[in-house]
Amino acid sequence: MSWVVLLTIPLFYTGVIAFEKKKPVIFCCPVLALLICLLLGFSLSVWHPAWIIFLTILIFYIFTARK
Repeated sequence: MSWVVLLTIPLFYTGVIAFEKKKPVIFCCPVLALLICLLLGFSLSVWHPAWIIFLTILIFYIFTARK
C-alpha cells in the first residue's frame, strides 16, 4: 500500500499553487477522492460504499467555481 503515497504528489503540488493564488478550483480534488476511495477499499474492504466519495468531486467544483 505504500504506492498510494505517490498520489500525494499532485495533491501537495496543486494545494500549494491553489493556496498561493487563492483559487481553490486549482486543487486536484479527483485525486484526493481516488486516494480516499483506494485507502478505504484496500484497508477496510468497503469498496461499495466508497464510490459515494466520488460525488464530492462535483460538489467541490460547484462551490469553488462560483464567483
